[in-house]
Amino acid sequence: MKKKVLLCSYNLDIGGIETSLVNLLNKIDLNKYEITLLLEKKEGIFLKSIPKDIKVIEYKTSDCKNIIFRKIINRLKLIFYILKFYKKFDFTGCYATHLGPEAIITRYASTNNALWVHSNYYYVYKKDINKMKEFFDKRKVSKFNKILFVSNESKEDFINIYKTLKNKCFVLSNIIDYKKIISLSNEKISEKIKKPLIVFVGRLDEESKRISLLIESLSHFDNYECLIIGDGPDKNLYEKLIEEKKLRNKIKLLGKKDNPYPYIKNSDLVILTSLYEGFPVVLVEAMILSKPFISTFTSSNKYFDLKDYGNIVDNNIESVTEALKEFFEKGIKVKNKFDFEEFEKNILLDLEELIEKRSN
Repeated sequence: MKKKVLLCSYNLDIGGIETSLVNLLNKIDLNKYEITLLLEKKEGIFLKSIPKDIKVIEYKTSDCKNIIFRKIINRLKLIFYILKFYKKFDFTGCYATHLGPEAIITRYASTNNALWVHSNYYYVYKKDINKMKEFFDKRKVSKFNKILFVSNESKEDFINIYKTLKNKCFVLSNIIDYKKIISLSNEKISEKIKKPLIVFVGRLDEESKRISLLIESLSHFDNYECLIIGDGPDKNLYEKLIEEKKLRNKIKLLGKKDNPYPYIKNSDLVILTSLYEGFPVVLVEAMILSKPFISTFTSSNKYFDLKDYGNIVDNNIESVTEALKEFFEKGIKVKNKFDFEEFEKNILLDLEELIEKRSN
């Protein structure tokens, strides 16, 4: 008999959480599990990408302009779903950390429930422990049976604050669709590129991604091209810095690309200058495409050691500059070939164990 699983999220539009959720839904064994997906908004480009056997339910909150009526309607709806789903599932997961009513439903729909944590909230809240605790306490994190993190770093930073919840905390990396990445990487790119080519892929957000560190470090070198792929609130900041450093002929902001993989495939180096990450997806994509990297993200991982696939450095200009100098002079040797099939297999085995076993 199939075990019943309920997963909750916001929608299935383009985004990191949404992409990883769709990958999970396409890889989980539907011969073992009957999946129900509860979305606050049943919308998004990825809706058509999930298996037809998965039941999708919309949990749409009221947007009534009258605050009192809105609260009454939403409270009654929440009670209805709690009663409807009460202990009806073998496993439930709130896949988007920030959700409100869905997190409550997750806890009531099964005693074997989990909250996914996709980012390192210690850094999201700029090391303000009180604000971090306010965020997690509001979601009653202690009442979840399991808390799932996508990296060891975010797990350990959480445990340092919530020491009594240590036994509930597990690392479960996001599933990456490696077949899709390899296939899409073969598409042609329109831009003429120079060698050596350095590629950065990510949100243009100085607080987390620290792209100024990359630009400052590259200002010490000649004869290269760097393509920065992505969009975000600090685009103007980086345009001004590139102009100030007279690097317009070397560093180009390409904006967001639906398919960044051909750029990674054609690169000589992928670089990540983040102050913090949840799960370094771009590094795994580089590993899948057998590209070396320089990364200031230093966290270890239960599924692989980043040091086997690139150069891990401190998050400062001196360290990044020295690593780039080594790259330009000697290149970066990848110690091991990444076994992406084994990586996926181990994640799915861990997921099944979490679904099957309730934590103490």
